Amino acid sequence: MGFGESYRDRTGGSFYTVETHIVFIDELAPDTPLAVDTTVAGADPKRVHLFHELRRAGDGALAATQESMMLHVDTNIDRVVPMVRTCPPCCGPTPTPTPGCWTRAPPAGPSGPSAPEPRRLSHHDDTGD
Repeated sequence: MGFGESYRDRTGGSFYTVETHIVFIDELAPDTPLAVDTTVAGADPKRVHLFHELRRAGDGALAATQESMMLHVDTNIDRVVPMVRTCPPCCGPTPTPTPGCWTRAPPAGPSGPSAPEPRRLSHHDDTGD
């Protein structure tokens, strides 16, 4: 999503996890190959709600879910602030919208076949989207 080390260096912005929920569904052996699917369940200019599914790689059986509510913080002033518009690494920050860039926050809401079922989410897209 473009919020790595270079974003932190340029903007001072980072994400702080303020809430997390873990549901253990099935036991796994220590050497079990795993697959993790992540969905942006919601977002607004200051928050991102992520939903993760941990599955056995062999048969796809769901072993656990984890969801996080994260706030975007300016680490220079320790305050929650809107995310800074970002673009693919080739573009860098830009004052005008560029195709492929987001203007205020990343695209929000679950979509597509891998979207989590709403009953699995502990927060039903409470970011206002």
